[in-house]
Amino acid sequence: MSKLSKEDKKNRNRKRRKRFFVLVILGVFFFWVHPWILSWGVHKGVEWGLHKAGLKMVSGEVHARFFHPIRITGLKIEGNGSLSTSTKVTVDEVTLQTTSLFRIQRKRFFREIGIKNLSGILDFRTEALPEISLKKQTPEEDKKTADRIRVFLPENIVFQGEHLNILADGQSYALKNIRMRFSESEADRATADEIAIEIGSIRQKFSPISAVTAWKNGVIYLGDSTLNPDVRIEQFTADLIRPGGPGLTFDLTVQNGGVRGDIDFDVKDSHSFIQAAFIAHRLPVKPVPQTLGMDLQADGKITEGRFTFSGDPGRPSEAEMSLRFHAEDIQWEQKGWDALTVGSVYSQRKLTVQEIVFRQNKNTARMHGELTVPQEGMDFLTSHYALSLSADIPEMEKLVQLVGDIPLSGQMHAEGNLSGQGFIMDGKLKFEASHLNYHGIDMDSALGEIEFKKGEAQIAKLEILSGKDRIDGKGSIQIAEPNAFNGDV
Repeated sequence: MSKLSKEDKKNRNRKRRKRFFVLVILGVFFFWVHPWILSWGVHKGVEWGLHKAGLKMVSGEVHARFFHPIRITGLKIEGNGSLSTSTKVTVDEVTLQTTSLFRIQRKRFFREIGIKNLSGILDFRTEALPEISLKKQTPEEDKKTADRIRVFLPENIVFQGEHLNILADGQSYALKNIRMRFSESEADRATADEIAIEIGSIRQKFSPISAVTAWKNGVIYLGDSTLNPDVRIEQFTADLIRPGGPGLTFDLTVQNGGVRGDIDFDVKDSHSFIQAAFIAHRLPVKPVPQTLGMDLQADGKITEGRFTFSGDPGRPSEAEMSLRFHAEDIQWEQKGWDALTVGSVYSQRKLTVQEIVFRQNKNTARMHGELTVPQEGMDFLTSHYALSLSADIPEMEKLVQLVGDIPLSGQMHAEGNLSGQGFIMDGKLKFEASHLNYHGIDMDSALGEIEFKKGEAQIAKLEILSGKDRIDGKGSIQIAEPNAFNGDV
């Protein structure tokens, strides 16, 4: 290869210097304009995400540049009119700190996300949320999705809220002066001046609230929080990127007992799917009304209890459920009983009551049976049912106190079984009573036998004795309207 001449070398060096100078000019120009480009890109990205959620950014200024946190100031968000939403919030500042290039091996894009002074309304009611096409994924796809989400999860979360109202179906939460920090490297705290809860008829306020916090790989931890002198949150976790769907667990201590719950969200047949289990042990009843904001007097203990749910929460009649509990020494508004045991299972639109055992002093009653729940839009009277019961009531005056101030006393034994559909039923009911007193009228004994056939109650035998007086009767009553009857006394 021939050597380059001196003139060729000069030309080559001149070209190199020229390219270097152009690159420097371009670099300076890009460094000068890149904040505007980045800010514009972030702004458009936020607008796109909000539009997907049925919201819009009314105002907000984005500040973005290399090697500095991304900041959005004066942010105001509300509904864009496509959905019936009450969401309307303002945020003084949102900060996103990206991970340093020297720590990128931790496979996280954000080091910290901060939200400063969030106020307003967040609406999570069904009609306020966009319809999402749910797709069941394989376990491998779930894991890949979780790994992709994890890359964008921050190592730290800092949140401040002044006055925030959260709406959901049939419930609302009002929070004042919230301060929360979640860190993957150390435990921190969350505080709130007041949390007001409304769920149906339940109204309750807790203030002030404090809890220990932590955060790791998409799992939020809260714990060590006292709601009132009797109720304490030992632990609450929310796994936001659990394969299949989010998962929640909580553990409450209520005096010397407690409640534990596990809720897993999933997708099945393109519908949301929930598997939940709640377990109670030695749960005292007395603090429950106060905790739920109910003006009631109660006492007693649920020695054991378990409730499970598996299905679509939007279609509870098609879900599977089970309930089992045993309660002792229950007092409710000066009415009470010694023990109550319930065991039941609901599956494929059939409720099976395995047992209900009731005990009140010397009174005992047992029942079991089943009921078929009709399809949507069908009359409940089309349901098939079967019921068997037996009762020994030597103290009727105590039993009737549970339903009201009824002047009835005496002793009774009853047993029977019924089965059918709507008013069309078959079965028998027998009862024997003695030493009866109703509104001051004494009756020595009463005996009755009733047969149910094809929608008619046939009184095969009715016998009442009071001293030397005796009443005998029989007849029939049509159960459905117009309730025609006839009889002989």
